[in-house]
Amino acid sequence: MPYLRWALLLSLMLLWVGLSVGQTRRRTPPPAPPSTPPKVAPIRGIVEQVQRGELTFTRFSNGLRLICAERYASEIVGFAVRFEAGQMDEPASMPGVAWVVAYGLLSEADEAALDAAGATLDIHVGSLETTLTVTAPTAQATTVVGRLLRALSRTTFDEDHLRLGRLRAVRAQAWKLSQAASAGRSAWLSLAMGRTGLATPDAESQAARIEAVTLDAARDFYASRLRPRETILALTGEINLVQSLRAVSEAGGDWKPASEPQPPAPVSATSTGRRYQAERGAPAATFVHLGYVLPVLPPEERVALEVARAALGLGRRSRLCEALVENRRIASAVTTSLDVTAKGSGLCIGLSIEPELLDRAEALTLEAVERLRRERLSEGELQRAKAQLELERWLAGDSVDGWARQLVQVEAGTGLLTWLEDLDRLESITAEQVRAAAAKHLVASRLVVHEYEAATAPPRTFTPEKFFETVGLLVPATLALELPPDAATDAPATVVVSVKARPKTKAEGLTVLPPAEPVREYATLRGPRVLVRPDPARPLVAAGLYFQGGRFIEDETNAGVTELMLRVMTRSTVKSAPDGILDEIERLGGQLRIVNERDFFGFELCVLARHAEAVLGRLIALTERPNFDPPVVTAERERLLTEQKRQTRDAYALAPWLARRSLFPVHPYGFPSLGVAGTVSKLDEAAVQRWYAATIQRQLPIVVIVGGTQGSSLVTRDVTEGFVRRETDTSLRARVAQPADAPLAQEVTTGTRDVVAFALATPGGREADARWEVLAHWLARQLKTKDIHTTVKFTPALQRGELLLVGETRPGDGPRVIETVEGVFREVARRAPSAEAWRSAGQGAATETARAIGTVTGRSRAYAVAVYLGAAPSEVDASTMSMQRTPLPTEGVWDALSIEAAGRGLVRGARLARPK
Repeated sequence: MPYLRWALLLSLMLLWVGLSVGQTRRRTPPPAPPSTPPKVAPIRGIVEQVQRGELTFTRFSNGLRLICAERYASEIVGFAVRFEAGQMDEPASMPGVAWVVAYGLLSEADEAALDAAGATLDIHVGSLETTLTVTAPTAQATTVVGRLLRALSRTTFDEDHLRLGRLRAVRAQAWKLSQAASAGRSAWLSLAMGRTGLATPDAESQAARIEAVTLDAARDFYASRLRPRETILALTGEINLVQSLRAVSEAGGDWKPASEPQPPAPVSATSTGRRYQAERGAPAATFVHLGYVLPVLPPEERVALEVARAALGLGRRSRLCEALVENRRIASAVTTSLDVTAKGSGLCIGLSIEPELLDRAEALTLEAVERLRRERLSEGELQRAKAQLELERWLAGDSVDGWARQLVQVEAGTGLLTWLEDLDRLESITAEQVRAAAAKHLVASRLVVHEYEAATAPPRTFTPEKFFETVGLLVPATLALELPPDAATDAPATVVVSVKARPKTKAEGLTVLPPAEPVREYATLRGPRVLVRPDPARPLVAAGLYFQGGRFIEDETNAGVTELMLRVMTRSTVKSAPDGILDEIERLGGQLRIVNERDFFGFELCVLARHAEAVLGRLIALTERPNFDPPVVTAERERLLTEQKRQTRDAYALAPWLARRSLFPVHPYGFPSLGVAGTVSKLDEAAVQRWYAATIQRQLPIVVIVGGTQGSSLVTRDVTEGFVRRETDTSLRARVAQPADAPLAQEVTTGTRDVVAFALATPGGREADARWEVLAHWLARQLKTKDIHTTVKFTPALQRGELLLVGETRPGDGPRVIETVEGVFREVARRAPSAEAWRSAGQGAATETARAIGTVTGRSRAYAVAVYLGAAPSEVDASTMSMQRTPLPTEGVWDALSIEAAGRGLVRGARLARPK
């Protein structure tokens, strides 16, 4: 019984505890419901949005169009704004107003804000459009975009804007006119659009026109031409899509045009071409732009004509480059472009030629076009043209600012969505479609020719009628409008290279792009040092083979031998026909360039990522098994001598060399980059072979691979075992680079502009650090406020770095440029920059550096420079952060920057007499 009582008592106690716990639980209040997140305000004004891969196209209710393009691991963003208003929209009574408005849009406060954010601004005024491009740090993206849009959507254009616009436009226009190729192309576009009889003004005449622009004219142009419906924006880089859309909506979504649209300016009623104009141009060469006025083209015909222009002038193995540059040395450069607008198109061929060879160059160009109309491309040539077009497309968008400009351009022309389908169209284009499109559109009745002649050339006396009569005599077949059915033939067969298929892109939605990875180093047994920076999202790969020495160890007896050796090596190997490897590289979508820097040399190759392994093997074969045939050496030597002559007539290349020569009169740092004519003319195949044996065969290269590769996938047997050396040198014998105690100013009289160059020697090697880049940027800002066009650049080197300043101005104003630069340096000696000014300059220098290393070829070169200066390659990836944190230099650094110790070069120009 006692046990029963104890059991009952224990049960009651447990029951009481259970009830107590239950009551406690019931008394505990229920958990609070989760807080409702605050509602995110919708983005106002969006009426259309489409996603294609990494691109997002958005249209706002006021007509403003925005393209966002995402690229991960980018330290900067690019922002481009394009207005459909240019020089062709200027009233005849007020030329220059487009320039004044474009350069007066931003106030001094706006530019100061951009500088403080570390942003750079580029303005381009074309015949049909105006484009503003801003590059800024990623963290400042929305701030810069908002500031720029609010500035552009102002409703007034006041006296301050007019004053700034005049000042900046005079300087910019003078610089453009000094670049004859750019000025000649603009003149061709105006001529093609029906503006006949207009002469390109010289700098003095253009300055007078700009100063004559009135406030009323500027306001009218601003109000009638800058409209949201005709404005296209592009934002590229590591952007936040929602934040970007919101920033544009808040700053530009309410942008309303200041006035009703005006009817378009009347243009020529005929679009049949047959226009010709000749003007006096640059002193160094004659620039000819020859092309065809085309109607609105259906997509297939447009892409077929793109293939036609690539066959004519895209790549070293194109028809015109081979005929005019490589074989006959008539031209130094050939460019081709197909400009597309909503109202029509224009195919333009640009030539930089010797003045006395003008007629011959035009005849050969027209013969090449006529051959294209009558002859179907071979399979190998068609493959090369298509591959080079795809390469050109990706190269144009390799930098974030270039990508932004490319996107606004294609949206204004073909339309973004149509352009995205062009690669699929390109694959299906046949040789007959190319020939048929050329035969239909590239006819003499649509021909437009603009000649921008050298100042020293005999003046042309052609009238348009006489010119086309002469064309009929020189190239009679090109005047035929219709070709008989049996006129088409096949070009001689060429080799087709085996290629990989292009990966298909996602039709819709947002693609997840893998970010770039840090640079890696791969050690090879008895092989080269290999650096790889994988960036799988890039469609391109840059591969560089770099050797130390070259120009650094040349002397007065062989200056130029490195340049000649590299040129000969690109031609053939012991197992390939002349130009055979170069043909194969271009058919695989590659572009080969030689590198001949002061401290190292070699080759750089940019190629479509899917063909990188195949092309890299060919590059190694070209480097290890070159063929130094005497005829090839002789031909390349003659080409090099021709380029040397052209360089001595180019004031913008001549003045820096004169400055370097006065600073280093007996050291290779003072030699011209292409060598000395008296030395190069004596070099033969034996001298080139000896130099190859003493340089390349005595060391292993640094191999750098950057871009769309998966880590070590390209470090194949070709790389690890492709370089065989019996013995290697452990050091280089070179003279010490000692600047002259009292540099003498070197002067030459040539050309039509005064160009002044200052070269200052700075520490070399590891001491060529970020502070010199920041100093160059700070000096450029100081000189930007002066009434001269100047550029400042710092170039690191192994023994001595170089701080180079180049200024150009009107003939006779060279002494004023010298006085201005000297004044800035003396001011620095008296008072160093403020901490805030230095911080801002560091941010700007970081942005410029990020632009330079943002491309695959730029980063490849930067890694090579770092290695040869004794720095770790990883420092390149951290260089922008280093510049932002660079402290203000000590007084000793400023004391060393004596302008009296600078080498100086002055090219004095003469005023060009204008025809009466």
